[in-house]
Amino acid sequence: TTSAITASNPAELANLPEAKKFVRLFASEAIAKGDVVCLDFTDTEPSQGYGNAVRIADSNATTDGLELRSAIGIAVEAIASGSLGRIQVQGVCDIAKATTGSCAPGEPVTVHTDPGELAVASSAEDLVVGIYIKDGSDGTASSSVYLINPANL
Repeated sequence: TTSAITASNPAELANLPEAKKFVRLFASEAIAKGDVVCLDFTDTEPSQGYGNAVRIADSNATTDGLELRSAIGIAVEAIASGSLGRIQVQGVCDIAKATTGSCAPGEPVTVHTDPGELAVASSAEDLVVGIYIKDGSDGTASSSVYLINPANL
């Protein structure tokens, strides 16, 4: 039997907190709330410094392809190009964009061919950004994932 969760029973409390982590980074382009993003290393000498800017992730990109396939998190707000914005990199995120029906709960997710969306990781070469929890509406900022902070930010 399971006893009641109380402060006097700390073993039951060990895994209850949802450890969410956010970072603030510059947007290299306009980013919408819920977009899957990756670090942007396209500028040879970026004004914000290397590793301080993000852009929309896209596994279908033909230029800078590997960079755009390496998602680091989800934009939790709309961010204008050149502005600072919040990116969630760890924990439960309920505003992810995903192609609904392509993912099932518990599957690892990565960047989809639709820019800014998630899909099931289909090969060993895919960088997993999270674990799928549940569908929202197709292509909108309403699906749930558990982000695993692949860039260790």
